[in-house]
Amino acid sequence: MKNIKKKSLVLLIAVALLLTFSVSGTLAYLATSSDSVENTFTPTSTGTDVTEDFQDNVKNNVAIKNTGNIDTYIRAAVVITWEKTDGTVYAQKPVAGKDYQIEWTRDGWSELQSDGFYYYNSRVASQDSTGVLFTNCTPLTNAPAEGYTLHVEIIAQSIQADGLGVTNAKDAFAKAATAN
Repeated sequence: MKNIKKKSLVLLIAVALLLTFSVSGTLAYLATSSDSVENTFTPTSTGTDVTEDFQDNVKNNVAIKNTGNIDTYIRAAVVITWEKTDGTVYAQKPVAGKDYQIEWTRDGWSELQSDGFYYYNSRVASQDSTGVLFTNCTPLTNAPAEGYTLHVEIIAQSIQADGLGVTNAKDAFAKAATAN
């Protein structure tokens, strides 16, 4: 009985040593004989730049450029306020048709959506631009208080076009919002 226990213990130790040396030897071989692999992964980026002309207090030909390195969907909000040069915003919002006139072209853009954004209807390739959102925005009246001027700010956002399983900007932004 002692002899069987002794043989079992010796056999167990021998198997454990065999496994240890086999695994160690394999790992040592792989570590010394594997070629290095260069990482060729290039991350994607999205971004926008508002392109516009500004002359004689009139903002003209507003479009959005895709500054990223992939195709994107783009949306934009147009925020119009009375503002001082120091950034102070007047509490009264300017009224379209009374305080300013804006000539919309919406060249490829959707009508204003309930979320406050205009959506460009097509994908925008890297370094390309959208169609013109509006051709000009002109002040019609003087500001309601001294030191304020009409301020037209374009807020643009972009999202990667591929990999979302959608075919338009509105669906792309909606899907991204629900994914978080």
